[in-house]
Amino acid sequence: MAAGSRDDNGNPMYSTDDYEFAPDLGLRGPMRQRLAFDEAEWHGDTLERRCQDMLQRVDRSGVWTVGTTIGALVLAGIDSFFAVGDTAPIPVADLTPAWFPGVLVRAVALDPAMVDSAESTLQAVFLFEFVLRAWSAQ
Repeated sequence: MAAGSRDDNGNPMYSTDDYEFAPDLGLRGPMRQRLAFDEAEWHGDTLERRCQDMLQRVDRSGVWTVGTTIGALVLAGIDSFFAVGDTAPIPVADLTPAWFPGVLVRAVALDPAMVDSAESTLQAVFLFEFVLRAWSAQ
């Protein structure tokens, strides 16, 4: 009998089949087994293949593209503050809107050395991604 079957009076009819009593029609158990098998198979695969899978997952989600683009744009914007040759640290409180609580950013200042360090870090991340993609593509 199919789930949701009713007799002549409109009352639900149940058989002794377990799947008819499960709200997911008994599909949850086999799905868990399939996911566990896929995970065990993935962990048994080569490191190169797992890296390719992870890179494909990150590429599909767009997290990597959006995150690195925002990071690069923020760094370029901050770096433009120091483009005129002034190397004095800029207090972040001077850059925030008037309604923003200054207590949160009072002690924070944008320093050219910090910006250079952040640029170097972002370049190292891009280099790591390039090397990882080249290595896993072999």
